Amino acid sequence: ATSLYMRGTGVIDLVGIELSGAMALKIDSQGLQAALDMKLDLGAFGELKFEGAAAIMDQGAGTFFALRASTNLELGIAAIGIKAAATLEINTGSADYMPLLGGTAIKGDTKFKLDMEGGIKILAFDIGFKGGMSLIGDVFEIRLDKAELDFFGALKVNISGSISTPIGRGFSAIPGEPLCHRILQRLHLLR
Repeated sequence: ATSLYMRGTGVIDLVGIELSGAMALKIDSQGLQAALDMKLDLGAFGELKFEGAAAIMDQGAGTFFALRASTNLELGIAAIGIKAAATLEINTGSADYMPLLGGTAIKGDTKFKLDMEGGIKILAFDIGFKGGMSLIGDVFEIRLDKAELDFFGALKVNISGSISTPIGRGFSAIPGEPLCHRILQRLHLLR
């Protein structure tokens, strides 16, 4: 079988801002796969890390597109600090897809999945969050695993919950029924 596989690392330094990391690319009879792992060093302001994998392939069950894109951000400016991470996943195929450089498989029939976690510090306030939203198969879900507001450790407010609903064509199981109405009917608070 004919294939092309390229893999490498590199660094670009421009006026104290540095971009470094690795990438891989594979082209064969099944399609195209790519992966990257990069870091952008912003000097005194912080850094931005991102990694990803993508594929357009046919492994015998039809052509599919799969994507995982993750980012980590750490920034600090004066009295404001941000530390956050997000991961986006898509897999239009029915089978799970294992990215080119390994890791966790991207679940089949994942039309959209976005997970986020992080924290923000503004003066005396610490704000933390973790949650996500997804459309996997015919189930739409919004999750708030944790939302926390901390004021000097003296006052803490915690919130969590989720909304999950099956959907049909046109994002509605019953023609003409708005998605928002169906979501609100299925609101379930975890705590």
